[in-house]
Amino acid sequence: MVFCRICGTRLEDNARFCDRCGTSIGQMPVRIEHASSLNSLPDHKVDKTSTQSKTSTIFAKLLPWAFMTFAVCLLGQYTLENDVQTFFLDDKYYEMILTALRVRPFEYYSIAVALYHQLYAPTLAIIHFPLIFYIWLIVPTDSNVKWLYFAFALAGTVAAYWTVAVITKRRSLAILTGAWIAYFLQTGAYFMFEYWAITVFLVGLSYFVSERHVPAAVAIGLATLIKEVFAPFMVIASIYYALPIIQRFCLKQLKIGEFFNKGKASARPQTIRQAIVWCLATSIVGLAYYQNGIASQGTTSPVQFFRTFDLSLLPMLFSNSWFTYPPIPVTLTVCLGLIGISTLARWDQRIIVYASFASIILLMLTAGDQGLISTWEEIQQSAPRYVAMSITLINLFWLIGIYKIIIYIGRKINISLDFLP
Repeated sequence: MVFCRICGTRLEDNARFCDRCGTSIGQMPVRIEHASSLNSLPDHKVDKTSTQSKTSTIFAKLLPWAFMTFAVCLLGQYTLENDVQTFFLDDKYYEMILTALRVRPFEYYSIAVALYHQLYAPTLAIIHFPLIFYIWLIVPTDSNVKWLYFAFALAGTVAAYWTVAVITKRRSLAILTGAWIAYFLQTGAYFMFEYWAITVFLVGLSYFVSERHVPAAVAIGLATLIKEVFAPFMVIASIYYALPIIQRFCLKQLKIGEFFNKGKASARPQTIRQAIVWCLATSIVGLAYYQNGIASQGTTSPVQFFRTFDLSLLPMLFSNSWFTYPPIPVTLTVCLGLIGISTLARWDQRIIVYASFASIILLMLTAGDQGLISTWEEIQQSAPRYVAMSITLINLFWLIGIYKIIIYIGRKINISLDFLP
């Protein structure tokens, strides 16, 4: 195995450049050369080197604090300027449930079913998992929910910064992405589930790219319990990590011993742990939704499957007012995001994130007749909310995509970007 001597990333066989830092193989140091003693340098050179080093160190330490200050000011100012109010029938319904829960905190299902029949129709109700309502109950009044969201959004912003810093090793790029995510997470619809789930998902994703699977599975599981459309990530991760174990078991039963070489045997315990973590988390979340269906008096599950998918929906999905997008064409934004995802260091991370983004088709769910797409108006109102994970991934990775393109161009013209922090 060959590793980059600059950032430590494992290199593919016959690789010419490091995928993470962009350093040419030929430019990597092959041995450590001790610098001349500072005592042997002239005094003015010692002072100049020392001053530059101190300035660089101070600048590097101030960058994260400057980013945190910007994020707090941006999200805090928006929170101050916006009061908690309802804009749609859905968030009015959720606020009414929360108000009733403050009086009767243990009667969620009876309250939700009664209010659903009152506001929507006397048919079977679609009752969501109650986790988000009990999170909202942490604050004493409905008007304080916005400050609770401020804490969630700030956590999601910091998680986005950490994710990009781990992937690219560039704090300046991480700060730009974190600042964009802070802007993206601004919302006045404080009673809509999507943004709350996104913030928790970003925290889980930061653990995932750091290869800390237990907290990643817990956080993404919580995001799924807030909004069910994040379930594909858990299901895909479970399948990906469980398949090699199933394959080994089948090959063992067929007595194909050549498959079990030393390399695969040494990697097996880690794969088993990852499979156990994700399969267990997915099973717990699935069981929670199953129990939710039973407790909600046999009402319709919020998880439905798509009937048709029209490719002409894509531009509308990425420009709807539910989510904020950069001022560039939708197709270009998506392409940049997909390029950015390829920067992930491990193949398992790339495959799972790519497949999770592709689940946009399976997440074409609406609140129309029988839970399926029925009219264009329903698509415009509901569809973007059900592709929250895909939209979040694009917002997180499109700047990384631009960075990777710049790195590629820099390789061609032999320009190094090592001066960036």
